[in-house]
Amino acid sequence: MNCLADMVYHSNFQQQRMQFSLRVDEESSDLVKMKLYHPSTQQTLGWIAYYPKQRKLVEVSSYLHPKPLEVTLTWLEKYERCRGILGDNEPKGAAQRMAINTLP
Repeated sequence: MNCLADMVYHSNFQQQRMQFSLRVDEESSDLVKMKLYHPSTQQTLGWIAYYPKQRKLVEVSSYLHPKPLEVTLTWLEKYERCRGILGDNEPKGAAQRMAINTLP
């Protein structure tokens, strides 16, 4: 959970730097769908989908207008290490922002 929260926190979804908690709503090898909510009020702040195979992070709060998000490759790799997808001896990505601009 912490690796997912870090990935979302360091994406451009977090430009406002709001407080949030995260709950995984659906998880498979193709998709991790997360609900973001305010920790004290429980108010829903948005929905995020992560597509691990394509390394795509997408705000899906509006199904009619999903918004691709940008996240540093380093945070994607941190999540992959947490999940055992990326081994420790695989190359580390550059600390540049990676635009994720195609939808599934």
